[in-house]
Amino acid sequence: NVGGLVNGYGDEWGLNHAYKPAFAFDCGIAPLTAMAIQGMIWYQGESNAQQAERVHEYAALMQLMVEDYRKRWKRDKMPFYWVQLSSIDTLHYQSQLWPQFRDEQRKLLAAIRRGGMAVCSDIGTKDNVHPTNKKDVGERLARWALKDVYRQTGIVVSGPLPRKASFSKGVLTVSFHYADGLHPAEGKEITGFSLDGITGIPALVRGDHVEIMTSEKPAFVYYGWQPFSKGNLVNGENLPASTFKITVP
Repeated sequence: NVGGLVNGYGDEWGLNHAYKPAFAFDCGIAPLTAMAIQGMIWYQGESNAQQAERVHEYAALMQLMVEDYRKRWKRDKMPFYWVQLSSIDTLHYQSQLWPQFRDEQRKLLAAIRRGGMAVCSDIGTKDNVHPTNKKDVGERLARWALKDVYRQTGIVVSGPLPRKASFSKGVLTVSFHYADGLHPAEGKEITGFSLDGITGIPALVRGDHVEIMTSEKPAFVYYGWQPFSKGNLVNGENLPASTFKITVP
């Protein structure tokens, strides 16, 4: 990470560089902890999603980091909002585990109090790990802050998030939070649902839920379970649904 550099700042652990453990925090975050802060937004990087071990440890590490930041700023209820990984194809990038990682980020909504997540899988690009459309990302993050911190009314903070799945008489029903106005973002059909995480299956919007016809009860239902997501489910605010994998009881 430092190339052929032989002289530079460092310590007994070697020269300083962007990937040196704790160096980015010591230089970029620690000096800010003496300043006032209302809340924090976090644009998630991709390195945590490269190996299964990193994906599995992510949720615990993220919760520890948020707790640590709140202690350092002496703000136990400091809002913390993060951006879910976008979408990218596997042809030029090792993104095979991105669906699992996005789902881990979604599950953090239930684990981090005063937390929020902006979904941006719909504005990813197939061959660029850094999508250029940051305006929509920022506006989606702002919804959380405007509603929860600045108490503005009438703001929908998220696209559809899965609430539960149920199966009865050949119909799998998936209900959602933030479900007013469910519809496909483009085209006439809902895409992105699967019962095995691989094969797409037709789905129909019925009010605030989605129905999938299947002769046998599946163990799970998946949505957006591709590195470059094919999901097009949005709500009335045109906010996209999160990638998810949930059990069918």
